Amino acid sequence: AAWRAGLSPWTLTREGEPSDPARKRLVARIKDNMTMSQSKFARGELIGGEAPEIEFTWTSKEAFGAKSVTKLSDLKGKVVMIDFWATWCGPCIRAFPSVRELQARYKDYDVVILGVTSLQGSHTQRKGSERATIDTTNDPAREYSLMSEFMTDMEMTWPVVFSSSNVFNPEYGVRGIPHLVIIDPAGKVRHNALRPGKASEEAEKIDALLKEFNLKMPPAPMD
Repeated sequence: AAWRAGLSPWTLTREGEPSDPARKRLVARIKDNMTMSQSKFARGELIGGEAPEIEFTWTSKEAFGAKSVTKLSDLKGKVVMIDFWATWCGPCIRAFPSVRELQARYKDYDVVILGVTSLQGSHTQRKGSERATIDTTNDPAREYSLMSEFMTDMEMTWPVVFSSSNVFNPEYGVRGIPHLVIIDPAGKVRHNALRPGKASEEAEKIDALLKEFNLKMPPAPMD
């Protein structure tokens, strides 16, 4: 795998692990590509199949009320829209107003709008037009703590989690972010690889699932 990725043997330690953070990320990417090649996504079995599990290593404060939620499958019984994103991703940030609209529409319904990211080794701080990159290499606690402030600054009203797997999740075929996935109350993937557009487009898909599962739904379509 190292040779196929353009790595020469001396880029790795004797134990077969990368010798610096950049090479660690490259080897992780190779492993993710191998996982993707064997995934339901690669076999064309993701849509309509059981949603691949996502383990949470951190959740935003009071994200799920009193309920203990540590993994995606804990949310079965609800429609879940996953937004894979990262703080450095400009298109992800530009999609926030649409995500905020969806959160406002469904806050009293059996719908979870869920931002999913992963440890990046850095955090992009955004305050108005100001940008600052903070190095969090080997300091996950700091990266977690910075997220709470980021959510306040960016008016993120929906829950955010860090996943144990890469935000470029190979099981869902995530090659670019933002990347939206919609999962039905039975835990099946119904839509994948959506790009945020008008909130009404995602709302139409969510409303259809609420109706299909006989769950309470908003009285009118979203404009």
